[in-house]
Amino acid sequence: RDEILWEVPILALISECYYETVDTNWNMDGQKEKTYNKGQKLNDNDCSFSEFGTRRRRSFEVQNLVVNELKNFSSFNGTSNVLLAKNYGVPAIGTVAHEWTMGISGLVSLNRANKFALQYWNDVYKGKLSVALPDTFGTDAFLRDFDLNFAKIYDPRQDSGCPFKFTDKFVKHYTSLGINTMHKKITFSDGLDVDRPIEIKKYCVSNKINSGFGIGTYLTNDFENSPALNIVMKLKNIAENEFETPTEVVKLSDVSTKA
Repeated sequence: RDEILWEVPILALISECYYETVDTNWNMDGQKEKTYNKGQKLNDNDCSFSEFGTRRRRSFEVQNLVVNELKNFSSFNGTSNVLLAKNYGVPAIGTVAHEWTMGISGLVSLNRANKFALQYWNDVYKGKLSVALPDTFGTDAFLRDFDLNFAKIYDPRQDSGCPFKFTDKFVKHYTSLGINTMHKKITFSDGLDVDRPIEIKKYCVSNKINSGFGIGTYLTNDFENSPALNIVMKLKNIAENEFETPTEVVKLSDVSTKA
């Protein structure tokens, strides 16, 4: 099934249409200055960050402004929007998504789905694009399959739950495997503003592990008195072809509200 590949453009279109037709009490006043100030604060605190805001952006115009404004900060690592990365000469950057592990659970096996997902991904990318997403079925389940081989290859992304507890778990796990945590990096991407990364980075420094941040909605849809839509799209079922009966799949996360 190919429908899940439409996730990003569909969500971006829904969001942009909503702010053109339903919530229209907003304008672009001050967006450039606001974006610059966010980038400056992250840069001043040495927070390595990327723009992950395509899915729930206010509009393409806003995201274009954001990337154009952030591109000159040394702490800015790039954007998940490939067109804007090309236009502004910055890295196109992103990670594996939950639907990869969800899909593997339906096509291969729910038992040890994380293991198969990690293995198949690395079979293709050979150690590149090696950021793992541990919370599809909860991080504790993931860590049971995150053996020495995978731990050497992959760095984790935190997308739900408590970032500090998540950090503790991975520092403990890497240490138990004899891996120097200063050679590893956690990417945090769970509903971040610009203040939270500063706090998280300090915690990571004190625990001797590197950090990076993927910031989405707060960069591309931050308007006074006009809140961002909390919309998401996930895989519902999967089959190898149109003639097979689809298998239902699920994402559980590290908090019940994101299940």
